[in-house]
Amino acid sequence: MPRKKQSKINAAAHARRARLERDNNVVTPLQTQTTKKLNDEPTETCNWDGTVNHELSSDSEFCYTDSDLAECSDEDDQVSEMEGDDLHRAANRELEVQIVELKKMGVFERLMKTAKEFTTKLWKKAEDRQRSGVNTGSSKRTKQRRDKNLRDKEKEDKELRKSKSASFMRNFVTRGVRVAARSEADLAEGSSTMVLDDPHQLPGSMPSLISLSDSSSIVGHYREMPAAAGIDTDEIFMGYASDIEIDDATAQGYALSGEESGLESESEMDDTPSMPTNMPSMPANEPSMPADIPSFADIDIFPVQAPPPLKCRRLEIPVRAARERAKKEKLAKLAAALKDLEKVLRSKKVLEGGVSGLQAHRARAIQSCLVMMVKNGRKLMDASRRAAEGQGFGTEYGGRVLRQWVKVWVGKRELPTSARGRHVKSFTLLNDPVVRAELRSYVRSNKWAVNPADLVALSQNKMVPMEAEKYLQNITEPEMPAGLKRYMELELFPRIGLKPGKGISLATARQWLRKEGFVYTEYKKGLYYDGHERPDVVEY
Repeated sequence: MPRKKQSKINAAAHARRARLERDNNVVTPLQTQTTKKLNDEPTETCNWDGTVNHELSSDSEFCYTDSDLAECSDEDDQVSEMEGDDLHRAANRELEVQIVELKKMGVFERLMKTAKEFTTKLWKKAEDRQRSGVNTGSSKRTKQRRDKNLRDKEKEDKELRKSKSASFMRNFVTRGVRVAARSEADLAEGSSTMVLDDPHQLPGSMPSLISLSDSSSIVGHYREMPAAAGIDTDEIFMGYASDIEIDDATAQGYALSGEESGLESESEMDDTPSMPTNMPSMPANEPSMPADIPSFADIDIFPVQAPPPLKCRRLEIPVRAARERAKKEKLAKLAAALKDLEKVLRSKKVLEGGVSGLQAHRARAIQSCLVMMVKNGRKLMDASRRAAEGQGFGTEYGGRVLRQWVKVWVGKRELPTSARGRHVKSFTLLNDPVVRAELRSYVRSNKWAVNPADLVALSQNKMVPMEAEKYLQNITEPEMPAGLKRYMELELFPRIGLKPGKGISLATARQWLRKEGFVYTEYKKGLYYDGHERPDVVEY
């Protein structure tokens, strides 16, 4: 690899020193040497007297040769490279600058940092604002503000429509509408001359368009009025006199009157405008304008849409009274739900698993929540969290689930049920129709009695009621489930080709018997049970 030229090496070193000087304000040896050289030069060599001299005093004073140029260039090109500690410090300084530049975040880093700052709560808040219409401008408050602005604008427009500027614009836009210029009284008087105080301004009562027939004409007479004559300067500009439409006969009359006035040139006519004052009178038989034609003020050519109605309106029931009534109704509904739940908790037949089961535990949590809301006046959120924590559930998750249970119980009077053993893919033989029929036949065909003498006494109603109750309970509780368990394990399962394994527990046998209706029931004398109204008889 060939060696680099010394000039390129010097140029690179000079560029590095210049960059360091610009970034870190480092005083290089070149600057020190140059400053020292300038300070060492004697002051006598300078002949400047403080003025601008374009002419030299003598030719000998100006001496600049090529050798001097070479000397200067050689001295300027003498550059020394940094060594030792100076070079090390400069390199460290440049490295620090590069590290600072690298640490600066770009667009992607700033976006990622902003995204990390948005937690779940902030995103939820933004979504709520989006649904409520705060960010899109469709919220209720925004609509009310816009309606108020429309009502305020309607008031301002109503005032502006009565101003002179609006009247002028209305006249200017509706020039094509031909309206009566004067009333019948003015036509009857036969006035034929119209005097204009200002040749460049029409009176405010003059219509926007004058219709002239062949038998009538109008002549405008210009009269010079001094500035101090009291002219109303507030009058709105209504147009020039040249805008008045005239017919051919009137124009010919203007031409004849101009020739008779003795005007010498057309330029004089332009400089001194004058119009003849003698005007033929209006014929008496001129037809007048019909009275049924509406006036100009009655014509509405600018329909304005009515603003939205005001927000405030009279209600049949005030808002506060409606809120109080709804609050009382809700409290009464919760009190009724609490009363019904207390009745269910005192019953031993409704709750699944008895008074110590899971459903009873959840029902007591619902009861605690309702008691806090009805009697202590707490809100649903606070009451549900306290009740869940008091019954052994979690504060957050348990409180959320408890609020769902309370809502279902208040609305439908249904207690929460456990999903254990109720999976859609699970199947039990006790739900099979053939197995159920076989088990019912076995339970009904066997005589469940250990002591025949007690069974005879029970059938003849000779047994004491307390002893009869104990005997029947012994039959339904231990004897029937045990007999059903032995029958299924020893006869039923081998018949259908199944091996019992660990067998069936007594609790499963009791649940099946209770589900099929084999429970202890006491019938007292004096009661009549009509079998014709039973559901199975009615369906049959």
